[in-house]
Amino acid sequence: MDNTIRSLDEFRAQIDSIDHQLITCLAKRFELSKTIGTIKRSKDVNVYQPDRANQVQQRFLHLGALHGMQEHFVTHLFELIHEESCRVQRTEV
Repeated sequence: MDNTIRSLDEFRAQIDSIDHQLITCLAKRFELSKTIGTIKRSKDVNVYQPDRANQVQQRFLHLGALHGMQEHFVTHLFELIHEESCRVQRTEV
C-alpha cells in the first residue's frame, strides 16, 4: 500500500473516531434534554424557551467563529440540534 493511501486511511480512521464521539456526545445531550423535559412538564413550563435558545445559539456562533467555521453551517447545526432537543423534551418518558 503506498504512503498516500496509508495516510488517507489514517486520517479517515481519525475522522471515524471523531464521528463516534460526536454521536455519543449528541446522545448524552439528548438524554439530558429528556430529563429537562420531564422537569419542565412537572412545573408546567413550555418546552421552547426563546431566551435560552438565543443564548445557546449565540454560544454556538461564538465557538464556531473561534474555530473558523462558517456562520451558516453553525446556525444550521444549532437549528438541527435544538429542534431535536425540543422534540425529545416533548416526548413522555
